[in-house]
Amino acid sequence: MYEYDEQEQDIKITHYLVPTNVSTRFEIFEGFGWTEAKYVAIALICGLALYLLTGLFTRTEQFNIKDIPQAETIGLKENKNTKIEGNIVTRKKEVIPKAVRFFFILVPGIGAYIVTKRDPSTGMSLVTNLQAAREFAKKQKRYLFKYNSGSEV
Repeated sequence: MYEYDEQEQDIKITHYLVPTNVSTRFEIFEGFGWTEAKYVAIALICGLALYLLTGLFTRTEQFNIKDIPQAETIGLKENKNTKIEGNIVTRKKEVIPKAVRFFFILVPGIGAYIVTKRDPSTGMSLVTNLQAAREFAKKQKRYLFKYNSGSEV
């Protein structure tokens, strides 16, 4: 018995008191931590891939240089998208403009932020709320019982 007490005295345990309003996880700002930032980054990478893939779709236009108005002919130069062969101009144009394609990056990023950001009052994100609602829908809602069951009257 005495040996056990000596061993117990040799072990020093430090207790830390954590205030009630301090979060146990690192947050970049309230309700948004590293895990949420990771999901937003993944969504932005997927959006960037979609942006680049939709940039591959182009259409080719061919027209005679005499059919172009004089103002456009002045600024017409040969580059990677425009080729001039005699009187015929061949131009590659994107099917989806860059301004529209930019939303392919923005929408998934903003959507991932909205879905994963935790509400400060409940500590739950939209995803966890939907999971909780689904679990609640699976549970039994009606409890059948008989009145006066178990009584001796």
